[in-house]
Order: sequence, then structure tokens, then C-alpha cells
Amino acid sequence: MTNDYWFLSHSADTIFDLYDTVTYQYVNTPLPPSTPNGPASGYVGQSYSYSTSTTDPNGDSLQYQFDWGDGSSTTTGWYTSGATASASHSWSSPATYPVKVRAEDSTGALSNWSSPSLSVTIMSSGGGDCPYVAAWNGTSYVLDNNILPDSETNAGHDSQDYYTLQQTPVPTLRAGSFSLYSLKIYEFEREHDYIDQVQLLAVDHPTGVNVAVSPLGEILTYGQPTAPTSAVSNDGLDVLSPLNLSDGNYYQGYNGSYVTLTFAVPDVSAGAKLVIRSEDPHMKCPIYIQVLNSTGQWNTIASFHTRSNWTTDIINVTGYMPDPQGNFKVRLYFVSNDKIDYVGLDTTPQASIQVHTANLLNALSSSQGAVTRELKADDEKYAQLVPGQQILLTFQLCSNQNGQRTFLLHIDGYYQIIL
Repeated sequence: MTNDYWFLSHSADTIFDLYDTVTYQYVNTPLPPSTPNGPASGYVGQSYSYSTSTTDPNGDSLQYQFDWGDGSSTTTGWYTSGATASASHSWSSPATYPVKVRAEDSTGALSNWSSPSLSVTIMSSGGGDCPYVAAWNGTSYVLDNNILPDSETNAGHDSQDYYTLQQTPVPTLRAGSFSLYSLKIYEFEREHDYIDQVQLLAVDHPTGVNVAVSPLGEILTYGQPTAPTSAVSNDGLDVLSPLNLSDGNYYQGYNGSYVTLTFAVPDVSAGAKLVIRSEDPHMKCPIYIQVLNSTGQWNTIASFHTRSNWTTDIINVTGYMPDPQGNFKVRLYFVSNDKIDYVGLDTTPQASIQVHTANLLNALSSSQGAVTRELKADDEKYAQLVPGQQILLTFQLCSNQNGQRTFLLHIDGYYQIIL
């Protein structure tokens, strides 16, 4: 009886009969290229060059694909095996990008990606954009938004920044009753940061309930807010269409402009909250929330800072409504070119929530080393950052048993522009 034996070549993806008389030719892939060599930091809009090399076991020619970490890539021309290849790239947004490269030989065989990747920190060309926070999403740190946005006008005093994370952190470790989460704080601009305390809060709430934190640190819930019945700009234009849906169609203010909104609110017995979605890449000044007083004058009752990326803010306006006709009028007063995509009024009762403050297990600065003690307490003992530096934060939280979880960030500190 004759047994047939078969061999599967993983390289060529071909099956051979071992009893056949054949000439075996192994298709060898190129070796992984070296980690890209080039600047580890730079500025938005400026082009930087990176080089690498590798060899092919068969001496085949090679081309290289650079992955720039921002969703784009560059494929080079052909090089002889062992020759140094290079490519250039510019980034459009401040962030830290993982840059890696792989090789392809003339037969189409691909190498593995270079490891480790090169972390390239790209900064804005100017100051005034604040430090940023990024959240681990399971595969990488995703830039969320800027923090401490009012520092530039706070004369070097500590600011209390409360922020609803728009990127939901993914645990780096799940261990039954608890999970570990990781955030990073980056400084991309020409600024000197003084971070006094960092807290990560997890708010567990029923499914279908939304959670946000006010500029004063109030954790508020909301359902489906009511759109305004009218929205009129200071120059008499109807701007209701850009503001009644969260759809990317926005109204953009300017210094001295305002929008007056009217809401029909038949029942405010459970309180009222203004929900606003906003953005301003320049982040210089706040938007002021104003209501009419008994003499018909507009009084400022609250303010909030827009951020670099779209953010949902919530303002407690309980006690300021409605007028005798059952309407509530509110004015958004602008002092810079802020964008407003949506404004709604929520009158649902505050939902039952559970708030958990994470335990800061470790804080590692790229320049100072361990800064966990500096960031655990509000005691004016600061972890400091200058351009191109970062802090890696590890938090421990009890696991969420049911419902949904929203993450909030509280940061105490300030920054100063480096002249």
C-alpha cells in the first residue's frame, strides 16, 4: 500500500506531493525593516524625512511602504537589497503618531512591519492650544481633546477643568471585579504645563440615559433635549436650522455676536439643563450663557469654553425659567469664532447614577519619571510638561456590572505660553 504525503508551503501557498520528483523553491520574504530613522518631533504642516533599510534573502529588489499613523501611507520606488530608502511626510494635526514601515520584494512577498514603531510628536506652529488628553482604545492612544482651556486668561492660577471624554477608554486589563484604564497627557505646543491633580471618574447609568459634566463639576443626566422653537442672530437672521440638530451643520459666532433662542417648556418641575455641542480650534475665550432679568436686561449666569474637537457641554439653568407664557429665552454671547452645532433643553428628571473615582495607580512622565504623588492630590505640587513631553496615566476602577458607563475627567492645573 502506498501512502501519499503532502507538504504545504506557507511561503508560496502551494501543496506538493512528497513522492513527486520536483524542485523545491522557497519564496522567502524580506526581513522586517529597521525602525524608521528621523525626527521624533516636529510641527504641523512641515515635511520631515525618514529612512530605513532591510535585506531580501534572495537578493530581490525592494520597495517600502511607510505608514505615518494618521491613516495615510507612502510607497517608495525600488531599491537594491540592503540599500537605504527614504520618504517624507507632513502631518495636519498635533498628536503623537506611530510611524512604521514594511518591505515588498519584486515577487510581491511582504515583510512584517518594523518593530517598534517610531513615535513622532507633532506640535502646532504656535502656542495657546493647551495640553491634550488621549485615551487607550484597545490598539492605540486616540487623541480626545484639549484640557485646561481657560488657562490662557487665568493669569497663572490653577484652573479646575471638568470634561466628558468623547473617546470611551478601553481597559488595558480586565480582572473580574476591576479593570485598568490608561490615558496620556501630551504637550504639543510652545507651553509650559503645571498639572496638579488628575482624576478619572466613571459614571454608571441606565441604558438610554446620557451623562455630561458642567463647567462647575455638576454631573447631570439628560434624555432627548427639546430643540428651540426659534433662534435669531444679532443681525436678525434665522439660524434655527444649524442649531436644532447635531448634524455637523453649525452656526459660527464672532466677537460681539450673539444668538437668542426660545424654548417652549410647559413643565420644568424636574429642573432644566441646556445641552450644547460646540467646537473652536483656537479656544481663546468662553461662550457666555445669558438670561433676561426682571428689568429686561441680559445677565450672564454661566460660561463654558469650547475645545479643539466637538464636545457636548451641559449647563444647569434650573430656576431661570419659564416666562409667564411658558417660554424660556436664553442668549449665547460670543467673543471669538466659536462653532455651535446643536442646542437643546432637557427637562427630564435627574436619573439614578453611580459615580466611581478611579484610583491613580501610576503616573509616568517622559521627563520627570514617576509623578504619581504629584497628581494624586490638589496640593500645588506639580508634574510639569514642556513641548514634546507626555505623561502616561494608569487607573484602577471597579468593573461595570450593568447599564452604561460614561467617563469624566477632572484636571487641576494651568499652563503658560513659552515666549
